[in-house]
Amino acid sequence: MEIFVSVISTVSGLMTIFGITGIISWSLTKEVGQSVSQASMSIFAKSFKLALCAVFLLLFLSVLRQIHFAIVLNIGKGWMPWSIRHPEFWWKDSGWHAYLISYFISVFIGIPLFSLIISSIYTWSLAPFCVFWKYLRNQ
Repeated sequence: MEIFVSVISTVSGLMTIFGITGIISWSLTKEVGQSVSQASMSIFAKSFKLALCAVFLLLFLSVLRQIHFAIVLNIGKGWMPWSIRHPEFWWKDSGWHAYLISYFISVFIGIPLFSLIISSIYTWSLAPFCVFWKYLRNQ
């Protein structure tokens, strides 16, 4: 019985994610001349991509949290609360330089990397990474 409840819970969670992303995708896919089946498949594909982006956002945030934790522990005073609810997780005056380095890495490396991941999901290719690499090499 527990397995059945677990499966139902997982399915209802997926339906919620696809429902929310489907509403957003519906407004983004209004194209002239599409049949109903083409429009519905387009909406499903875009809502699937949006759900993937949401999942990758959660994974990316958890990775950034671990990076922040590691930087502050290694560069700072050697102690940091594990919980993000604790105010010293976000800032501590005695180890301010470690927090600034961590935020610098998170903003200037994390945001472009996440943007490339999102672009790759929406184009369903690695072309955004190739274009970014091309511009990094000044070609």
